Amino acid sequence: MEATDVYHEEATYFLADLGYKLSVIQPTKGKQYAKSLDEKNKTDKIDAAMLARMGLERELSLWNRPSGGLRILKRLSR
Repeated sequence: MEATDVYHEEATYFLADLGYKLSVIQPTKGKQYAKSLDEKNKTDKIDAAMLARMGLERELSLWNRPSGGLRILKRLSR
């Protein structure tokens, strides 16, 4: 999953609660990977396929759930 400010967070927690293992990458890494594939078009469908391929090809770090206190602090600081 690509980090998108705060918008990816709820989906991340939801999927983790369902037992999925996932990685959250910075948008620049996704963009660099797409560039390495010489992908010229950019749509949500293409981006999703590219991120899935990246996850299969690379050993990405798994996302670790932050403590409840840290999540609360992040929300309060916005």
